[in-house]
Amino acid sequence: MVSKLVSEDTFSAAYGVHNLSGGANDCISAMKAANLQAPQIETANRELQDFFDWGSELTRTFFKFKY
Repeated sequence: MVSKLVSEDTFSAAYGVHNLSGGANDCISAMKAANLQAPQIETANRELQDFFDWGSELTRTFFKFKY
């Protein structure tokens, strides 16, 4: 099933996925700066980052976008 946004405004959908991708890395950096040891959160953030990277790449490839 394809989101309504993707079918009606593919550029915004691709751009949205691209912009969301930085949040996981920001969280990891903030945790390190605070010397917070939470390996489960760091692992989840890395997996989330991978998800956004894959989504961005798939959307970009499928719709032939460049940011």
